[in-house]
Amino acid sequence: MNISVYLVSVLVLAAAVAAGYVIRSQFIRAMEMKPRPAPAPARSAARAPVPPRDPYRAVSVKPGTPACREAKVLAQRRFLVAGDAIPRLPVDGCDCAQCTCTYSKHPDRRRRHEERRALGGISPSILEQRGLSERRRGRDRRAGERPAW
Repeated sequence: MNISVYLVSVLVLAAAVAAGYVIRSQFIRAMEMKPRPAPAPARSAARAPVPPRDPYRAVSVKPGTPACREAKVLAQRRFLVAGDAIPRLPVDGCDCAQCTCTYSKHPDRRRRHEERRALGGISPSILEQRGLSERRRGRDRRAGERPAW
């Protein structure tokens, strides 16, 4: 009985090895027939411009030490990120041996939920003095933050 168990074990092992060999050879053959993907095209240096998340963010030139006169003049201005007028560093006319100027980022200066009509509109106290009432309801009649036009 021991020999029959031994023979069955050897036959099962041989069948497993043969099945593994067949599966492996089919896999290799399938991989050889599979077309290889074309190489990815080289990336160009110039990419399509990406619209900014917030078009009213700004940057300014932060002069390094030492700083040229042009960088000091540009430090007083803010440039919108959405615009393409941001000066490249080093700025044109920079006379420093090694420019250490950087950009300084600035958030949107506008307040999102400010009451704009309070600055230039008729105040409620003037209306009350004349015996009139405030007829405006709510903050704004527009659907969104921006007008449709």
